Parts: sequence; C-alpha cells; structure tokens
Amino acid sequence: KEFCVVCGMSLIKFYKTSHASDYDVNGKDETHQYCSIHCMFEEAMSEKVEIKNPKVVDAKTLKFIDSKNAFYVYGSNKPMATVSSYAFENEDDAKEFKNNFGGEILSFGEISKKVEESLADDIALIDKRQKMAALKGEEIYKASCADIKEKFSTSGRAKAYLIKNKPCGDLNLQELSQVAHYLKRR
Repeated sequence: KEFCVVCGMSLIKFYKTSHASDYDVNGKDETHQYCSIHCMFEEAMSEKVEIKNPKVVDAKTLKFIDSKNAFYVYGSNKPMATVSSYAFENEDDAKEFKNNFGGEILSFGEISKKVEESLADDIALIDKRQKMAALKGEEIYKASCADIKEKFSTSGRAKAYLIKNKPCGDLNLQELSQVAHYLKRR
C-alpha cells in the first residue's frame, strides 16, 4: 500500500500523480494503485488486462476522481517523471496550473493515447536506470539475504515481498528498491 505495484516508487511521494484501476485477480476485482498513469498503462500492457474504472488524484484537492472526467495538464515544467501529467477535476484549476507551469490540457482519452505511444521508450529509459540499481541490489542480496525462490514480474511486487517477509533483514528504502530491481531481473 505504500509503493507502486509496478515500479515500487513511494505512493506518498508521488501521491499527486497517483492513479488507480480495478484489476481482475482470479475472477475478483481488486484495486491497484500506481505512482503515475505510466505505471497503470504498463501493468495493463504487460499483464494483458483492461484498465477498468480508472481513477486519478486531483492535484488540487488530493482526492481520487474519475479519470475519464479529469482535465490533465501534460508536459508541464513541474517535476515528476519523463513527462509530467497532473490531473484536475475542475477545468479552471487545470488552466491555472497550466498558466503557472506550462503544458497542455488533455482529456483522459487524449493523454492515454500519448502514454501508449511513448510507453515503450519510457519503459526502456526506466529499465536502464533500474538496471544500474539492480547491480547494487545484487551485492546487497548476496551479502544480506536468505535465498529467495519466488519470481517477480515487477519491482513493486518484489519490494512488497521483501517488506512482508524480511528475507534480507531490515533494509533502508534505497536498499529495498535496489534489491527489488535485482529480484525482478534475475
């Protein structure tokens, strides 16, 4: 619940860009929360599932709203990820944000198309960063962890396993991320 299920980033730190979607797990819907729209689309793509009932945090009120009714400011100079995307329930709030930080106002359909078009390139860039962290994670794993047989499709799932089961003892957040990136790749 503290980390994005896909990349393992802090949901608290990236709360203003958080998204959520219902996800079918063995015939039952569960809600997955993500640090960004990118991770929501990445999970849908990698797991070959449909994004259902997408929600996004309104960057002004900090409450989840229906993504399909949100006004996204895409490409602002407000720091976030490769390309920023902040959502607002109220169009006037989106316009004010755009006036302060730049970008363009898009609907969910429009931003979805942009995310899908750039997803492969974004994944490659993120993967390159995570590979570097995974090298350090391998060192930590070999020095501090009990043997882990489980396989992980995402760094977020590996991180959740490490926190719950503590096979490496108590690691700090950076070490947890590094080991999680390593476990995803091995």
